[in-house]
Amino acid sequence: MKVCIDKPQGGQAHALDGWLEVSGWAAGSTPVCDVTVAAEGCNSVRANYGGSRPDVGEAFPGFHGAAFSGFSAFLRIPADVSKWPSKISVTALCRNGDTGVADVPMPDLLHHIHEEEKPLAACSCCHYGKMSEQPAFISGPYRLQQCDRCGYASTWPSVPKSLLQAIYRDLYWQHASQRPDAREEHYDSEFIANLIKTYHPTARKVIEIGCGPGSLIFGLNKRGYQVQGHDASEEAAKLAKEIYGLGVTVGTMAELPPLAEADVVVMRHVVEHSRTPCEELRVLMRSLKKHSTIIIITPNIAGGLASAMGASWEWFVPPVHLSYFSPPSLATLAFTEGFNSLLIDTRKGDGVAAGEVLPFHDAYTKSEFEIALAKESKSFPEGDCTDFTCASPGLLSDNEVIAVLQKR
Repeated sequence: MKVCIDKPQGGQAHALDGWLEVSGWAAGSTPVCDVTVAAEGCNSVRANYGGSRPDVGEAFPGFHGAAFSGFSAFLRIPADVSKWPSKISVTALCRNGDTGVADVPMPDLLHHIHEEEKPLAACSCCHYGKMSEQPAFISGPYRLQQCDRCGYASTWPSVPKSLLQAIYRDLYWQHASQRPDAREEHYDSEFIANLIKTYHPTARKVIEIGCGPGSLIFGLNKRGYQVQGHDASEEAAKLAKEIYGLGVTVGTMAELPPLAEADVVVMRHVVEHSRTPCEELRVLMRSLKKHSTIIIITPNIAGGLASAMGASWEWFVPPVHLSYFSPPSLATLAFTEGFNSLLIDTRKGDGVAAGEVLPFHDAYTKSEFEIALAKESKSFPEGDCTDFTCASPGLLSDNEVIAVLQKR
């Protein structure tokens, strides 16, 4: 088997309130049943496992469930520098007893301190619901609080701007699994184009916010649309120019290009990255012309996988993902801002079928899924996890929420 630590690497790493994120992948000939992160003088941590890693799946097709082999954990580092460990170790165990170990030297830490604040009392989406902590969603320093009325959820404490800038400036698009293959369009290009044809057939100008390296707008441009991209990462903009020859503006949601001429704005897996998505969406909505359309695709906090897995859910990855919507919360936000909800729907997942982590990794998270499956009056399959293809369709079909909204 193989174990690889992607983060931390190099001489420096970012830590929030003494918590250091350790992430990478582990896979072998049989399912992985345990990944532990340890360092001398620190409490060992069992990592969340099952994150999407299509790059590993392509590189190691013979490994069991390699496409869902990502792990992540937060390790609490002592405040006293003299007590820092010399190295960090990750140990993975396969069902057949095979063990793999990877080590990295302890990096120099760039410390970030979260802003002193209290958890939100009222929901910033519907303004009426009460926010309460969800004990199933805890990862290192981060907690999840959720509205009891519309289902909107956000992490707490807030991530410092300095850490967010470091993530998108230095880290996010450097990851191998995020980089597109040269000149290949995004696998959602046809799906998004069909939504535009169905709900805004006269549209010509499409702006994608959070376009990354541009594979989606490249696909839409091939289908005849005038396109423009915007992203927070300079690295992503460089990739868009290098790979697709597309110009992408760089900036935050507060630094958007003019939207008055946009017929359609696409935000695919973007709003979950924001500390204040409701406020930013309201500003965006008010800047659009009449009958403009917004297409939003984002992880569904009300979905079966989120409910079953809690903090092990692949989309609960603070400090990268900070905010979460459900179908009711997006519909509520649209209504209050003068938009018609042309479509509010759910689907299986983000390209690679996120729900397929169930049969590949039942040994790792079986107890968590037994609870959810029992609620659906289904028994958990016994024997080798390759004996079935879907533990429960209800858990797999609504991992993302899709909203098509049109300004009245």
